[in-house]
Amino acid sequence: MRGQSYENQKPKNFAKKKERESCKMTEKLYNIVRFHFKGPEEVIDYGYTLEEAQEHCEREDTHGEGWFDAYKEA
Repeated sequence: MRGQSYENQKPKNFAKKKERESCKMTEKLYNIVRFHFKGPEEVIDYGYTLEEAQEHCEREDTHGEGWFDAYKEA
């Protein structure tokens, strides 16, 4: 996945975000950020609840040699 552009891609939780847009939410939202040990960080997805962000970052496919995913408050 490293080196791929994430621009112009729908977020993985796009359907959930569309549901949120139709109602007022007071819940904080989080961005998924990919950190590289060498190089800049990049936002790869956005609009997660805390629970969704934690679940994402606990998956085995969210880290590798030289990189890992984390979340930041949006």
